[in-house]
Amino acid sequence: MKEEVTASDLFKQLQDVLENEHSNESPDNDNDSAEEEGDEVEGEGEEEEDPKLKAKKERDERSIFLQNVDHAAREEDIKTHFEDCGTINSVTIPRNKHNGRSRGIAYVEFLDKDAVELALKKTKVIINGRPLTITTKRTNIPSFKRGVKPQFKKKPRFKGRGRGYRGRGRGRGRH
Repeated sequence: MKEEVTASDLFKQLQDVLENEHSNESPDNDNDSAEEEGDEVEGEGEEEEDPKLKAKKERDERSIFLQNVDHAAREEDIKTHFEDCGTINSVTIPRNKHNGRSRGIAYVEFLDKDAVELALKKTKVIINGRPLTITTKRTNIPSFKRGVKPQFKKKPRFKGRGRGYRGRGRGRGRH
């Protein structure tokens, strides 16, 4: 005859199987079991970077940022001052989109990272009578990738029953 199996019997069997699996594991395999279960293992929980962001960071590590650049300065002027540091890939001078005038900053991208260190050691670089401030270029990471929540202010749907400039109205007229 068939034996009737109750839910409590199945639950006990399942607990026994799970206890046997855990008792057979050695303490050396703790990290492997955590990976199999989908838990994060310490030190290995870093997110993979976006390939575009990774390339951008690598390019920014080979670049410097210049401040106080004269508005009349050209890319060739900046190249001549920094070509002794190393091979220059590009010089970028951002401009105002409305009138085309320089914004007073520039970026210099080198071929290798060693050139950045040499360029940062340069002090008192003067182009067209203006001393430059030289720093490393930082990587601009969009706020949604940094985990910053947007700061949107919700506007009220209705403005209420404000009185406006004439007060509460002119009345209903004479009776």
